[in-house]
Amino acid sequence: MKMISNTYPKSKFFMLSFLIFLITAFMLLSPNPVQAEDHLMYGDEGEEVEELQSRLSELGFYEHEKTGFYGERTQRGVEHFQDAANLTPDGVFGEETQMALRTAEGRLQQPDRLEIFDRGPEVIVLQYVLLNEGYLDVEPSGLFRSLTHDAVKDFQREHELEADGVVDNDTWAELNNYSMPATTDQQDEIDVETDRAEETADETETREDIEEEKTSELSSSFTRGDRDPRVEEAQERLRQLGYYPGQLDGVYGHQTKLAVLKYQKLNGLNTDGILGSKTWRTLFEEGSSGEDTYTAQQGDSLWEIARRFDTSVNDLKNINNINSSQLRTGERIRIPGGSQRTTHDIDRITWDEVDSFFSRGRTAIITDVRTGLSFRVKRTMGTLHADVEPLTARDTQAMRRIYGGSWSWDRRPVVVHIGSRLIAASINGMPHGSQTIYDNNFNGHFCVHFRNSRLHKNNQQDGEHQHNVSVAGDQTWPVQ
Repeated sequence: MKMISNTYPKSKFFMLSFLIFLITAFMLLSPNPVQAEDHLMYGDEGEEVEELQSRLSELGFYEHEKTGFYGERTQRGVEHFQDAANLTPDGVFGEETQMALRTAEGRLQQPDRLEIFDRGPEVIVLQYVLLNEGYLDVEPSGLFRSLTHDAVKDFQREHELEADGVVDNDTWAELNNYSMPATTDQQDEIDVETDRAEETADETETREDIEEEKTSELSSSFTRGDRDPRVEEAQERLRQLGYYPGQLDGVYGHQTKLAVLKYQKLNGLNTDGILGSKTWRTLFEEGSSGEDTYTAQQGDSLWEIARRFDTSVNDLKNINNINSSQLRTGERIRIPGGSQRTTHDIDRITWDEVDSFFSRGRTAIITDVRTGLSFRVKRTMGTLHADVEPLTARDTQAMRRIYGGSWSWDRRPVVVHIGSRLIAASINGMPHGSQTIYDNNFNGHFCVHFRNSRLHKNNQQDGEHQHNVSVAGDQTWPVQ
């Protein structure tokens, strides 16, 4: 047996080894060109982003204008969907998130079994069908909790199935007889048919007739649970004025009612949350035409102004003939799609003053600065700050949506509507301690801090809460 010679030059051996190391490292560190092309993330722009926004909107995770720009709102929508789908909420629309979204749209086979405390895109599919068929009155969250459990049992009873709240093969088989979320291609076909129907209607109805119908007296009023094309018209108008952050679906749901309540409070109307003839007339007569302008403040950027007024940087540049992203303090900026919003200052008053009129047992509306979503609360206790509880299960659901589907101690800037006053505040999102309302699906209370309020545990101010109060106080109402 011959021995292998060990005379290979060491220098050449090390050079070859080093070359192999470099090639391997390059292959490992270089991004996969297919993956990079398929992934969408913050800063991307184009038709793919607009399609993603539309798909998220269909499932209730994106409630803004479809701009085609992957900004903070799109990233937040992706994060909320990822959390609901039990994925890491990194805000990147990657391979796993794409697969989960296809599942949620009903393109993949349903699982054999779903039950309470499950979560994921399959739960979104289930909730979508239950919502469409009237068994569930909250938007899909991907979380199988008590409301979904009760809705499944109601569905099972009506279809003569065992009403145990568990979605097994028999329940799925019955559910499949109803409409699942439309795929993107199916939605395109629906949009085409809708466009054709609208074009036919336009031939027999002039624009003047439409405007006259909008500003005329309503023959009937609308309240929660009603579904009507005129409700969609009101939603669109309330969105233009900055009161309504939800979808234009023609359904008088929870967010629609709260938008009407806020509009009524700030416009001297009877605050009953009902869309009656007087509210309708005021809504469509006030500022129905014209163009918004905004005066640039020190430190403003086009991106910040676009975010505030729910538009895009490109639209701002086009309407103002701006080539640069630099703004001069005091410069008047025209806002596309003008709605002549009436703005109101948000008071940054101290806790002692708030405590004097926000008495125990009084209700208020809280609006989240970042999402625009609102919910009602009742003050129940608290001496150094307000301890409050969501008023109903629907208010709890809205609060959970603000926190991305799960409770958290994170602080968030909010505006509290107490009577006709708008007050800067900060909340946390964690149920804790005692409670007085037992049918709201919220096990405890949460804290609302105002300027100079303090923590009960140590009698000290919380720096993050106080910062959020300042953030909320820097806004104008409606919050954009």
